[in-house]
Amino acid sequence: MRISPYLYAPDSYLRALPDVVAKIVNGCGPGGWKVDLVPDTILLLSVKESCNIHDWCYSEGSSEEYRLWADDLLHQNLRATIFHAADRSWFSKILMPHRLVRAAEYYYAVRAFGSDPFWVGKDRPKE
Repeated sequence: MRISPYLYAPDSYLRALPDVVAKIVNGCGPGGWKVDLVPDTILLLSVKESCNIHDWCYSEGSSEEYRLWADDLLHQNLRATIFHAADRSWFSKILMPHRLVRAAEYYYAVRAFGSDPFWVGKDRPKE
């Protein structure tokens, strides 16, 4: 479901109370670290909401197919945020190609390293 003119999220995210969401999401990157290894911005553009939606999806998913869908949704939302910003300012239009590269890096990172965080506290299927 659409949560803004350009972002999508599961209905459960939209219906959740803010305090419930706050307990699950933490922006971009792994939570609980002393330093923020993955910024919530891509070249001065906030992408935190896209990452929050991704965190939410990881919390409720229960299959590898759902994880793939959540990662694809993250990439879609990152790209949509970048294109939306480029439509609104010449500065963002100039940065757009570089931001798209960084968005792809975020996507490839969750594809490569997201499996263990996705399965935390869940019954992982036997391989």
